Amino acid sequence: MRTKPESVATELIAGMHGGLRLMAGMDAPVIAAVHGTVMGGGLRLGIVTRVVPAGQLATETQSLAERLASGPTQALGHMKRLLRNSLQNSLDAHLDAEAGGFLACTATADFREGVEAFLDKRTTNFTGA
Repeated sequence: MRTKPESVATELIAGMHGGLRLMAGMDAPVIAAVHGTVMGGGLRLGIVTRVVPAGQLATETQSLAERLASGPTQALGHMKRLLRNSLQNSLDAHLDAEAGGFLACTATADFREGVEAFLDKRTTNFTGA
């Protein structure tokens, strides 16, 4: 940074932006376990959802990953796409995309499982199908 600040900053930003683009483009939720100090990158925006003592970090991260993996994964993908595109679309386009995603989910086994579990008042058993 002392000798070539612009060059180093450009590389740093390019790497960070590349990673953000990759994560944003994925349909799957993205979680990260960050040990230590974190600065910038969206702490005020709700990106950091939980802060835990260092000794609990691995357990909490694994628990969250398991909870997400056992959820309705196709529906989570549709929700992430809707969020990703919400600022680019008009309200009408966004509502159309939401309807399309919902209708696509109704054809999945996970949707049927969710409805049945709700009506039977039992815990869901999603399979990702």
